[in-house]
Amino acid sequence: MTFPLHLTYAGHATVLIGMDGVRLLADPVLLDSIGPLRRQMSAPNPAEWALDAVLISHAHQDHLHLPSLRLLGPEVHLIAPRGAGGLLQRQGFHHVEELRVGETAAVGDLWITATPAAHSNSRLPFGPTVECLGYVIGGSR
Repeated sequence: MTFPLHLTYAGHATVLIGMDGVRLLADPVLLDSIGPLRRQMSAPNPAEWALDAVLISHAHQDHLHLPSLRLLGPEVHLIAPRGAGGLLQRQGFHHVEELRVGETAAVGDLWITATPAAHSNSRLPFGPTVECLGYVIGGSR
């Protein structure tokens, strides 16, 4: 049996992905604004989402946005580039899984493989320099 694929755009780089009964959230920015970014739609309510994992593509503050991640709670399963785990754990997150390009994580019936992404890889002004990732998500599709 295959389950439908659902994609919900939630602003900036934030996308809710539903496939095979698993719900993933990519690069959550859940506030009305951060720096020069201003939300053009209503802010999503993360309490309405039963998330299985959050994908972080890189350490820039508009993709690894700590205030938004805090809205999801300290037990949220975070999948992030290798080297970002220390920052996330120091911020109180308990379930951090780090990947390098080519490595795969399993979430429910899905597999998530990290792919290379060409982008600046530092978190200014004092954050870690980590690899930038894309992700290939597979399951019944």
